[in-house]
Amino acid sequence: MANRRVFKLLKTDGYDLKIASWKGYSIRKLTLFVMKTSIKVLRLKAARDGKGDDKVEDVFNAQEIECLEELNEQMEGSTEKQQNPYPKQN
Repeated sequence: MANRRVFKLLKTDGYDLKIASWKGYSIRKLTLFVMKTSIKVLRLKAARDGKGDDKVEDVFNAQEIECLEELNEQMEGSTEKQQNPYPKQN
C-alpha cells in the first residue's frame, strides 16, 4: 500500500515525472530528489492524520525549517481559514 502511495505521488499527484524530457543522469538525479521529497510528504501526512509521531525536526533540518517558516509567513492568507493552525516550533 505504501509503495502505491509513493508512486502515485511521483507520477500523478505531485511531480508528474512521466512528462519529464530529461535523459540519463539528470532523470536519475531528479527521480531520487523527488522520491526523497515524496517520503517527507508521506511522513508529514501521517503525522497530520495522527498515524505517525514524527516532529518537524524528524523530517527537516534546521535550514529547511527556517525556509518553511519564511514561506509560511509569505503564503498565509488574511482569514483564519487561510492561516496555519499549528504553533510555530521554537
